[in-house]
Amino acid sequence: MKRESFREIPIHDIDTTKTQARQTGIDKNIDKLASSIEIQGLFSPVLVVSLNEHKYELIAGQRRMKAYRDILSKNDPEKFSKIPAFIYADLEEWEKKAISINENFNQEPMNEDDKIAAVTACFNQFNNMKITAKKTGISYNNVKKYVKYERLPQILKEMKTSGEISLNTAIVTADLYGFDTSNTGDIDIDDIKECAKELEKTTPKQKKHIKERMIETREPPKKIIKEIKDEQESTRSITTEVVSSTYVRIEKYRGENKLNSTALAASELIEEGLEKNHI
Repeated sequence: MKRESFREIPIHDIDTTKTQARQTGIDKNIDKLASSIEIQGLFSPVLVVSLNEHKYELIAGQRRMKAYRDILSKNDPEKFSKIPAFIYADLEEWEKKAISINENFNQEPMNEDDKIAAVTACFNQFNNMKITAKKTGISYNNVKKYVKYERLPQILKEMKTSGEISLNTAIVTADLYGFDTSNTGDIDIDDIKECAKELEKTTPKQKKHIKERMIETREPPKKIIKEIKDEQESTRSITTEVVSSTYVRIEKYRGENKLNSTALAASELIEEGLEKNHI
């Protein structure tokens, strides 16, 4: 089983309808893959088998081909009309399938700590999430997801270091204000501090609702926080009985999320169950 040659092949000369081991999730994040290829280039050529002088069958690289055909070639036909490919000749069907399977089976994703370290190193070069995304081809959402402490404004770093707020609260605060860099711009420092302190008193579920409402309404963070907390206070009490094992699990949830009471933990779990069941 030997590669015969390597060259760029017109994307429309490649048949992608056969052999592929991957049948689901092909379109997932294909726009991010295309953006990465556009900025950084194609790191791994696709693998094809020659059918005749001008026709090839794709063996491995289905998502890369899709990024070229569906996005890149449409945006820049001159640059992305051809794709780098290793070419095989005279493969049996089982050999084609074996290559496709092995390429997918042997892909080992980076662990979360490595992702955080790598993306943060890129961010530190620019101190700006949008610029980092544009320069590296890493999606903006992934920059935002994996860069933690380093992207926080100094005031939030100080509050986190002093123990006034958790890292999660600091990040949520930064997101509410839309900080794209570690700079606060012309936003009042006292306003940021007050918002962070109030957020620290909220539960993880409340923080989620605050972020969702912020996206929907674009109202000032402090106003949204007050509204969410007021809603939480206007609750009704119910009494129920649970088996011992369920109580233990509720207590575990309370501890993991640092909630003030078992009742609050139960309330959040009930709400989460209702949401999952679309009630």
